[in-house]
Amino acid sequence: MVEATLLLAFVMGLLVPFQFAMERLRGLGRHFVAKLPYKPPVKSVASDAEETDEK
Repeated sequence: MVEATLLLAFVMGLLVPFQFAMERLRGLGRHFVAKLPYKPPVKSVASDAEETDEK
């Protein structure tokens, strides 16, 4: 059933204008990237600020 749904979605996607399809794909990509867990850098911003103050 999933394969049929994906095939139908693909065929429907072929029927829309290219620019609209690209906007939708970019939005889908942003949606999935936003769900990735964020791990901050090892060095914090506060320690960077302290180092610049010392100079």
